[in-house]
Amino acid sequence: MGSKASLNHVYRTVWNRALGAMVAVAENTSSHGGGGSVSLVSAGGSYGVATPLALALAVALAWGAGARTAWANPTGGVAVVGQATMTTDGNKLTVTTQNGAGGNYSSINWQSFSIPAGSTTHFLQPNATSTSINRVVTNTPSLIFGTLSSNGNLVLVNQSGITVGAGAIVDTAGFTASTMRMTDADAMAGRMRFGDAISSAGKLSVDGNVLARSGDVVLLGGTVEVGKNALIQAPNGSTILAAGQQIEITARGLEGISLQLQAPENSVINLGKLNGDAVGIFAGTLKHSGVIQANAVSTEGGKVVLKAIDKLSIDGSVQVAALGQKGGSILASAKHVKLDSTALLDASGALGGGEVLVGGGYQGKDARLDNAQTTDIAAGVQLKADALVNGDGGTVVVWADGATRYLGSLSARGGALGGNGGVAEVSGKQYLDFRGTVDLTAAHGKKGSLLLDPTNIIIGGCADIDNSVACGYGGSDISDSTNWSDYSSVTNSYITANQVGYLLEYADVTLAATNDITLNSNISTYGASNAATTLTLNAGHNIVFGGSHRTIESYSNALNVSLNAGNAIATGGYGASIYSRGGNISLTAGSGGVGSGAMSQMVLDSGRNDGSAGNISITSGGVVFTDTLSANGYGGGVVSISGTQVSTGAISAKGVDGDSYGAQANGYNGGSVTITASGAVSVGGIDVTGGVGYDNGYSPTSGGKGGAVTVSGGYGTNVGTLNVGGGYGGYGGATGSGGSASVTLSSGNIVYGSNVTINGANSIALAALNGAISGNGITAASLSTLSKTGTNLSGNSVSAFSGTVTGSGNLTFYNNDSESPAALTVLGVSVANGDVLLDNYGGVTTTGKVSASGAVSIAAHSPLTIGAGGITAGGGITLGASTDLTLNGVIQSTGAGISFNAGGNLVQNSGVIAAAGVSATAGGSITFGFNAFSSGNPVSYTDVNGAVTAPAVPLSAVVSPGGAVSDFLDQFLAAVDQQQTFSDDPFDPRNRSQDALVVEGQICTP
Repeated sequence: MGSKASLNHVYRTVWNRALGAMVAVAENTSSHGGGGSVSLVSAGGSYGVATPLALALAVALAWGAGARTAWANPTGGVAVVGQATMTTDGNKLTVTTQNGAGGNYSSINWQSFSIPAGSTTHFLQPNATSTSINRVVTNTPSLIFGTLSSNGNLVLVNQSGITVGAGAIVDTAGFTASTMRMTDADAMAGRMRFGDAISSAGKLSVDGNVLARSGDVVLLGGTVEVGKNALIQAPNGSTILAAGQQIEITARGLEGISLQLQAPENSVINLGKLNGDAVGIFAGTLKHSGVIQANAVSTEGGKVVLKAIDKLSIDGSVQVAALGQKGGSILASAKHVKLDSTALLDASGALGGGEVLVGGGYQGKDARLDNAQTTDIAAGVQLKADALVNGDGGTVVVWADGATRYLGSLSARGGALGGNGGVAEVSGKQYLDFRGTVDLTAAHGKKGSLLLDPTNIIIGGCADIDNSVACGYGGSDISDSTNWSDYSSVTNSYITANQVGYLLEYADVTLAATNDITLNSNISTYGASNAATTLTLNAGHNIVFGGSHRTIESYSNALNVSLNAGNAIATGGYGASIYSRGGNISLTAGSGGVGSGAMSQMVLDSGRNDGSAGNISITSGGVVFTDTLSANGYGGGVVSISGTQVSTGAISAKGVDGDSYGAQANGYNGGSVTITASGAVSVGGIDVTGGVGYDNGYSPTSGGKGGAVTVSGGYGTNVGTLNVGGGYGGYGGATGSGGSASVTLSSGNIVYGSNVTINGANSIALAALNGAISGNGITAASLSTLSKTGTNLSGNSVSAFSGTVTGSGNLTFYNNDSESPAALTVLGVSVANGDVLLDNYGGVTTTGKVSASGAVSIAAHSPLTIGAGGITAGGGITLGASTDLTLNGVIQSTGAGISFNAGGNLVQNSGVIAAAGVSATAGGSITFGFNAFSSGNPVSYTDVNGAVTAPAVPLSAVVSPGGAVSDFLDQFLAAVDQQQTFSDDPFDPRNRSQDALVVEGQICTP
């Protein structure tokens, strides 16, 4: 039967120097000075005469303080803020508190605060949000092996040490234990401020169970140890372990911990199990070998922060997940971080992965963590941020500002029912030894992305560090600061090409180097079957294909390849190749150029015969020097190149042929090619033709359309064979139209190709803004040229042509496809200072004006028709047709004669004006229309029969066979008719009036 403290107990008061107050003690307890009447601290903190309540409290204190056992429930308690009544019932002590005036806390000073096994101390507070601050003011450690409980928040402070032993139970609304001292002033004010820069803090160890039902568990000390059988829980709050010299709690949760002073020797060791919405461990040196679970009930998982000043060692497990929702957050950082083989950091969630950050955040730029100097991830370590059911994978980062060794495994997978893979980064800013695995796959979505970004990366080979091979199986423990000197001078990070290829099966991979990336081995992969995989190489300076014939290749599925260099992308040997199997290829370089290495030849192939071709993009601040470029497939790819100078082999972006019955039997369309250079362009040839329709033997199939080409060189452009035609239809089906867009070749100086062939375009534009155009073999519906110093094109098959020469130079155009002669429409020709020569194997019709400062010659091997635009030349004009010749526009030579030759009939419906003679012959008849007239000296028209029909317009002279006369048309026909609009040409029919003419003055004729 337990006893209860009452006024019937015999007691007396003595002065306690430690407490600074009179305390009640058993009557047989010796006095240590200072006597007087009973005085107790009241709720207001003032001293007064003992009341019945105070006497009851004094008796309780005296009964509990009796020196009958060396180890009992807490003894010698005095309330310094608020009130406290202690009652005992056998081995149970109940402390009933009242909060201080105007506050929500009470404060009690104790002679000792221990609870033996089988004993219970319970604090009954006004409500669950109240706090009772309990300080032990003697040098007696607190040994808790029984039960400590409270309906409110409990704070226990004992600078001499606190032990929560095996079998002990702490069950409160919230619990804070500290072996760092709390000052009288802070206790009186209710400030949660512990420790200072002078006093030492005792050890805090927990081997029992600690539960905070509605608040936080906070364990503070110079050293904090949690044993393997310990269980610390804060299901509705945070569990916090912090070792230091001075710490303040400003609010609930991890954010409320202010670590004001810590030292490397302030350590936390956790071997037990920690639970809470959030879990934080802060120390100078930290070792976690137990289990941490932060399972929040919100839509996002819990949060765990493991933060050490010097060393962090983890070989236990950390799990953060929302119940049925998204994974939480794990942040682990120290100067030196080491995860041993049994470590598990898991931020997976049913509806999305969380984040696991070890040694730093993404690219070392996350302000929530202090970046590690070394991070060591051993084989067997598991880092997870998976979406388990539906959702995207999370984020996993392993980082160090110095060196990182990674031999473990990480995953941030998309959900089994849907979602994409997550994001991962593994890197040492200076040095990386990567030999682990990564899984960022998604069963029904896109793979995630992996980033490796140290200073320099060498793909293939191993680093020799301190006489050991770092990328072999073994190597130094870089988490040990004594071994960091082995790595501090190393600037090259190595990864095997096989490992890169392997990683591409599970993630999009980015290798980013502050300086250089060197490819010393070939990279090959099968890629992913459900979506294209991406390999990205980013170098601050150079990307070098070391050695000869280095290759990046996908054997099966599409691989996007992106190479980005601040200076150059170069081949150091006899060539390099990229085969992307339908993936896009992108090369971007600075002033160092692309393919600028010695003897560099680079082959890029994004084609795929059984699927769509990828695109090829090359952007260079310097030269571009490559071998062949291919982007052939189901719809040719887009090839775009820009640089200061471009020199390539043949370029193809063809549509492949139809290959089966049904929809796939039709040929596929060609792609497009665009090349731009501030200097010269030289291309071995361009082919963007459409594919041929499949000939199934009984039903027609269509050929694919040809593509578009644009080439612009600031200095010169030299293009070999250029094919843009549509593919043939199968079994008599429709042939695809050529050049579904257009072909444009332009240059500041020269558009030239000794064997240029342009086939099958709808429209072609050639421009040499400062030079000449030269080439042959153009086949197109429409061709336009613009040059400064001349145009010379032969062997063409063009339906419509227009040309301009802005400077000194001739325009020569031969449309001489004798096998398939076609009619040519001349849309307009202008030559500022030179001659014009147009020759077509078929007929010629001009619709626009033809003008030249020199001579004009137009020859048609079929009918020739000069449209209303006419012809103006400073030199002679020669028109020839193998059949009929028809003149519908004014033909004028301002400096020479005019000659017509028609194999058939000659029909003149316009004026012919020559500074010299006019000579016309016809194998058939010569006929003049109403507006026909001729001027020159002499004028001669001869037909094959010697019979010439007189023109309908008066004052025209006609010569019968063998005869000759001069024709003078009075010069006064110049603009005198006030009813008409006149031209400068006195023979223009518009100057002829049908009205009366009034002349003032003399009219003189020769």
